Amino acid sequence: MTLGRQDEGVERFGSSALSRIIVRMFYSLFEIIKRIIPIPLRRAISDRLDPSSYVSTPSIDGKSPSFDLLRASVNLIVASAVVSFATSLKLPLSTTYVTFMVAMGTSFSDQAWGRESAVYRVTGVLTVIGGWFFTAVIAFTVSFIFALIIYILKLTAIIGLLILACFFILKSYRYHFKKQEETRTIEAFSLKNVTNAETAIQTDFEQTGLFLKEVSDTLGICFEAVFSEDRQRLKDIKIETEKIQTWANVIVANIFKTLFLLHKEDIRNTQKYSHTIRSLQAIAESHRDIIMRIYEHFENYHAGFINIQKEELRKVKTHITRLLWNTSIMLLFRKKVDYDYIRNQKRKLTKLVDEFDKNQIKRIQNAESKTRLSILFYGILENSVEIAEQTQNLLDIFQESFQLMPNEKKCEF
Repeated sequence: MTLGRQDEGVERFGSSALSRIIVRMFYSLFEIIKRIIPIPLRRAISDRLDPSSYVSTPSIDGKSPSFDLLRASVNLIVASAVVSFATSLKLPLSTTYVTFMVAMGTSFSDQAWGRESAVYRVTGVLTVIGGWFFTAVIAFTVSFIFALIIYILKLTAIIGLLILACFFILKSYRYHFKKQEETRTIEAFSLKNVTNAETAIQTDFEQTGLFLKEVSDTLGICFEAVFSEDRQRLKDIKIETEKIQTWANVIVANIFKTLFLLHKEDIRNTQKYSHTIRSLQAIAESHRDIIMRIYEHFENYHAGFINIQKEELRKVKTHITRLLWNTSIMLLFRKKVDYDYIRNQKRKLTKLVDEFDKNQIKRIQNAESKTRLSILFYGILENSVEIAEQTQNLLDIFQESFQLMPNEKKCEF
């Protein structure tokens, strides 16, 4: 997740308008330069930068040279040379800034930055550099305010500021601890060090099971918060959607890793795993759409559902969470599940949604449901059906891949 990472993965920084402008500007400039440079010269440069044609020569101990160590050596030498030269000219400079920019330069030159990651890497650079200046401004301003308060209130101000400092330190510790836990979870999900196709497939099963379990749990909490119109719980669930979206992206990246490990094996089996990508993304998007629609509706203090709508949504919640939970158990423990039961849950949900759709039309005609509430109601129903259908697709795909022992018992929940 570093700015100099060569391989693909989850980016630490997001996209910003300024980074998109910078990347677009340099990309346009590069396109102009590319038209001017002769094709043979472009081909020669491209061949020089093609890592697939490079075969590393083992050293005396039989190990291939480490790319990271080579880059670190270049960074150290160049940064030291720049700092020494600037110091000899008595120029003020930050050694941290010089080292950081040298690292970014080497990462850029060896194509660790590609078109797929450029916007996120530029955002990271701007964030780091902007953070230095912003931190300096904040430190200057806060120091002035604190000194002024101490000058006016004396001992009372000192005691109050100490209590405030302890509060912020505790809060910062909790925040960073939570972030570290999330980072460790994401890293645990990664298949970066996995080289065996069978291990990668088993990990994909488990991760998908955990993902579906989390979707089931958050949807259940979301529905309950809707019934009680609990805005705080909806806000907490909204934050959880970002984590679930990240999990989905990591699992998709792991599936690509699995496909890479399977590229020399049976193409038919490889295609089965590629079909899971669309299903996972669809589940994550539908899950996020349900929660965001509900959150925005109640955050704007719109009217809640009437009792008959709550009863219908409770039935939808029961079927969708039950289907997700059973599928997750199957994938986590790789045991036989009553497939007919799960398919029956999906059929029941579809039938219920059709029935509730007709009921809602009658309520609209009788002016019993407002426009915004009707839009929200239909959005929940449609996304619930989409989640059920895509979960069914995952079930069908993974069912063919199970290598089950004859003495394994069927698990029914």
